Amino acid sequence: MIEFNSILCASCGEELSGRKDKRFCDDACRSRHHRTHSMPASTLRSIDRVLQKNRMLLRQFRKKWTKDSSADYAFRWLRRNGFNFDYHTHVEALPDGNLAIMCYEEGYVIESDGIRPKPTWADLGFAAHEADHPGQGLTPFSRLG
Repeated sequence: MIEFNSILCASCGEELSGRKDKRFCDDACRSRHHRTHSMPASTLRSIDRVLQKNRMLLRQFRKKWTKDSSADYAFRWLRRNGFNFDYHTHVEALPDGNLAIMCYEEGYVIESDGIRPKPTWADLGFAAHEADHPGQGLTPFSRLG
């Protein structure tokens, strides 16, 4: 005896009839499913605007930062200028064991008393980045003992 497995609508769960590869009862169920399971373009645009603003503020802040600046000042300056700490693109490990919270290529390091800009290659004591001189073995880890 042959058993037939019934296929259910991906939106409402009703049993489907018709084509074997059918996923939805009708257009309303298909639309409802896609509307609830996809991120609208407007949401993506608004997130990108926040990330771009964060990147611009980090870039401006890096220019203002001096070794004498306090980490608390950094946090207050970014917050006052509209930086949104809830959004970032990735986290990057630094050679000193700290983590840099990144917004594209700009980033900051969290310290006990505030934050500071992510150190550049020059700050870490490197004259060049491996991408600038391929094959020469210049990486942040190559000079660590």
